[in-house]
Amino acid sequence: MSGIDPESAALIAKLVQEDEYLGGVFDSDSDEDTKAVQRRRRRKETNASRKASARQPRTSKSASPKVSTDEQLQSPQETGVRSHFRQGAWGADEEERFVEAMELYGRDWKKAAEHIATRSADAIRSRCQKWMIKLYIEGTPLPAKMQESGVGHTLSGQPLDESSAAFRAVADAKSYRAECKQRKKSANEEKLTHVNEVENANVGSSAT
Repeated sequence: MSGIDPESAALIAKLVQEDEYLGGVFDSDSDEDTKAVQRRRRRKETNASRKASARQPRTSKSASPKVSTDEQLQSPQETGVRSHFRQGAWGADEEERFVEAMELYGRDWKKAAEHIATRSADAIRSRCQKWMIKLYIEGTPLPAKMQESGVGHTLSGQPLDESSAAFRAVADAKSYRAECKQRKKSANEEKLTHVNEVENANVGSSAT
């Protein structure tokens, strides 16, 4: 810097320093601007993804489930669907169709339910067990179609056990119910006695 007076040289040096400082500031701002652009881009991508998800069709919660034929032949406990089958005492027309179903389809409960139409497969099995026990007591053999799956007067076709609760409930219903009632009464009395003994023991331990 020959020929430049000291005052001018000092001014030039000051300007150079200011340029270097401003250049650093601008570079830093440029980095911040780039990061801001990236953040805006990510927000746009996220918003676009949310909008796309919102446009997808939703499954209706109010739609009723379809019930297959097999489910219709089952009990409401098995399917969770309200049953259209009858409850309670069997009518004379149902009894007639029941016997027909046993003669035609034997232990095929699904076909029997289709034939009777007003009772579930569970109800038919229960009815059939009582019916077969009555035939056993009368000494009447099962229909030929039922004997194909077993000659015994049981749902499985095995020989009937006369000591079983199912047999006794049908063969001697009155005395069997009385016996069950007495057993229940005895169990309740034993439970009450045990409770009293525990309470008395607690009172005694508290007094000491």
